[in-house]
Amino acid sequence: MANGNASAEIARMAIAFCPGPACNQDIPERILLFDVDAALNPDGSMDVTEKIRVLVRGELMRHGIYRSLPLQWNRRDGQLYQAEYRLQQILRDGQPEFYQKDGDDKSLTLYIGDPNRTLLPGVHEYVIRYQVSNHFSRYKSWDELYWNVTGSDWTFTIDKVRFSLTLPDNGGVIRIGHDPRINSVDYYTGESNSRGGSAEILYDDSIVTTEPLPPLHGLTVVYTWPRSVLPLVAESAADVAPGAQLLYALLPERGHWLHWVPFLLLCLYALGKFFTRPRPAPARESFRSGRPPEMSPGYMRYVMQRTCDEKVFAADVLNTVVKQAVEVRENADNPQEQALHAINGRNSFGPQMQDSDCLLRDALFGDDRRPVVLRGEHSPRLARIRSLLAAFYHGSREKLLYRTGWPLFWGHVAILLTFLTCAMAYDLNEMFRVFVLYLSTLLFLRPFMRIVSRFIPGEQEEKHWRALPFLLGIVLFQTAVIVALYWLMGSIDFLLLPAGFVGALIGCLVLSYAYYAFMPVYTREGEDQLAQVMEMKGYLLDAADNPESLAHDADELMALSRRILPYALALNCGTQWENAVEQCARRLDGDAAGVIQANDRCVSLFLNLCSAVRTETETERKRHKVTIATGTA
Repeated sequence: MANGNASAEIARMAIAFCPGPACNQDIPERILLFDVDAALNPDGSMDVTEKIRVLVRGELMRHGIYRSLPLQWNRRDGQLYQAEYRLQQILRDGQPEFYQKDGDDKSLTLYIGDPNRTLLPGVHEYVIRYQVSNHFSRYKSWDELYWNVTGSDWTFTIDKVRFSLTLPDNGGVIRIGHDPRINSVDYYTGESNSRGGSAEILYDDSIVTTEPLPPLHGLTVVYTWPRSVLPLVAESAADVAPGAQLLYALLPERGHWLHWVPFLLLCLYALGKFFTRPRPAPARESFRSGRPPEMSPGYMRYVMQRTCDEKVFAADVLNTVVKQAVEVRENADNPQEQALHAINGRNSFGPQMQDSDCLLRDALFGDDRRPVVLRGEHSPRLARIRSLLAAFYHGSREKLLYRTGWPLFWGHVAILLTFLTCAMAYDLNEMFRVFVLYLSTLLFLRPFMRIVSRFIPGEQEEKHWRALPFLLGIVLFQTAVIVALYWLMGSIDFLLLPAGFVGALIGCLVLSYAYYAFMPVYTREGEDQLAQVMEMKGYLLDAADNPESLAHDADELMALSRRILPYALALNCGTQWENAVEQCARRLDGDAAGVIQANDRCVSLFLNLCSAVRTETETERKRHKVTIATGTA
């Protein structure tokens, strides 16, 4: 041992007279080279040789160095595992070196050096050889080594780090250069849990840093290879549990929340819309006081239904007849044939006429005042006028209704932002496959929604009844497409994606669709107008329960019946209103024939107008409803 120490002293004296870092007294203590060679064994253990070349100035490295090896580590599935180390040899300058072991459950610390002996200034090289087991992850078809080469607790600058990995050669073939069995190689430099780095991958799959690593910075490498490379490893020794994979796919890791920021922003958007949703103002019950409603019957139905169907048109035309702007004449030879005539001399419609009434009268008759003949069949002329009225009402849609597509739009924007926040930091291959699945669902989504809409009735007063089938259909459709493409493209390993990435995508989809289903439909102005419509409908239904309170004499009842009947027909309360008027008429004078006859003529005109402008789709839907109601084939 004395001869060995003498040789080492002579070697350091020779180094002191050579040019290099040892001669420059301005260079602080540092690690000149951290060289690691790792070799996997067929049983899954790994032999590691670390060569740590240090520059000693007698400051912090007075007696030696210490090396901390992690005992616990978190795999990508979020599970905590215990590594097993077996020390084989520790050398300093080619000679065995004294060391002590210390640590806890999380790490093993090696204090290398004799505390009773001070190191001479200069360059020293330490060699640490050990074997580690239970240190890599096993997946369905491949294995992964996620290895912190240097650790991140060095208080010295590391000038250069090199790492190389050798797979076991089961066939006895010596390979030089790239090993084709290695699927991928990646690296990270910086502080603990950081991404990116300054290093390069050489032709033989080894990794070398390109810049010095500051204190508390380190190098982490990631190697993957086929599972068949280590056939002797027990199947349960390093397998990732399916339940753990699911948790990893749905929940983010601590400190890695960037890809969840779009989902959190979407939550703030939904909460902001919820707390600022409009509140309806109390309805003005003008019609209860005898004054006519401020909205036309067709517009009331449009506000309630949010669509301009044939009853919107028929109710508004009937309203112009009630206001005596249009006259109805019946054909004596054919009772089913009716003709609408403009009342001459009425260039000014009076204060009770509304914009929709003026539009209808001008569109119906034009300048030549040509009458409109109704024969109980479809009329292209009236269908065109219905389109004009629909365009007129649709002009107020922006101030009445929210655009229901905005939640879906912002939901898909959040999904795209989730992809962007992860695209540069994780496995692009798996990310691209998930992105293809997402785009595929969007490609077929619009045609599918059109198909679903054909089976949903058009006349609805509550949006949720219409939205929930859409929501259920979209979710089932997207699930079916994802499962089909997942099977066609091969299974996607979600552990190659960021932790919680799949959960962020699902959260954005579910939140956007749920908000679409239950979002406010009407704006503040729309809520105010809807409240008036509901108040009018409530009045009509109350009249059916208390018909005796409608009027005090027959003339008042006749006028009220004609004025309110278009609104009752528009709001689907025609039968209730007719019964109430008939009962009130019988109570007043016992003879309700005149009132009933007048109501029957108005209802006949209303039905004739509906038939004249009803489209083929609406006709088929009505026939389907009648078939269900009567039970006929």
